[in-house]
Amino acid sequence: MMTLMAKDVERIQTASGHAANVAVGLVDKPLIFAKSTLTWDLFKQQQSPAKPRLHWVVGFDTLYRVFQLKYYPSLEEFQQQCLQFFEREGTTFVCARRDPSSYPQLISGESSEQDAEQQARREEDKLLASENVAPWVERGSVGMLDIDPDQAKLSSTKIRSLLKDDSVDDKQKKERLEGLVPPSLVEYLVESKIYRDGAEG
Repeated sequence: MMTLMAKDVERIQTASGHAANVAVGLVDKPLIFAKSTLTWDLFKQQQSPAKPRLHWVVGFDTLYRVFQLKYYPSLEEFQQQCLQFFEREGTTFVCARRDPSSYPQLISGESSEQDAEQQARREEDKLLASENVAPWVERGSVGMLDIDPDQAKLSSTKIRSLLKDDSVDDKQKKERLEGLVPPSLVEYLVESKIYRDGAEG
């Protein structure tokens, strides 16, 4: 799936007059800090005169989890991971602001879309201002991006739910996916049944 997406990005780069410059890697580390360090080490081995800089595009859920101390053996370990990731490797996190409808926990029968949007922004602001995140936000190592409202409504959770829904036939799934994922992924996602029969991807 990632290779298909990479080929789409290469096509876009080439069509806009740029050299295709996309790589896909398979990493056996569960935590993003470890994935980043492995990727960084690989780049360093290439002996290129240019110093690479990694930018991880993550969802808000991932960004939130990265800064939760319960996922680390100690505060000191968390701080060391942050120093390695942000200072020594010069890596950044980029997170797109999502449409409030993609935060189902914020939508209730009594709240309006505007209320949900305000609550979503409060949740983002709370995380970004927290003790463990604020120093990296101030350095420009963690940032939130406003994106096109239609793109902000895209949700991988909704896509997985559609693919798992046995009441929707494959033809309908393909039609609904057309505006949600790159064309090369529509066929793959439906035909591979990657998110059905208990499979996770």
